[in-house]
Amino acid sequence: MNEELKPCQCGSDVELCRGDDDYYIYCPKCKLKTFSDRVYDNITDNCDRLIEAWNGRIDDGRE
Repeated sequence: MNEELKPCQCGSDVELCRGDDDYYIYCPKCKLKTFSDRVYDNITDNCDRLIEAWNGRIDDGRE
């Protein structure tokens, strides 16, 4: 995992968390949870692709 997570749309920092069966991104301020839409072959792929999807969401004007 070599990519930093962008903040949530509410402006808060988010966390990469481990669930029972997968990983998800969680915002402690607005309680948003984002899960991967599929499971990849290994943990690194799961996390990297989840972070890539999170950071690639619609641009809200923040860097």
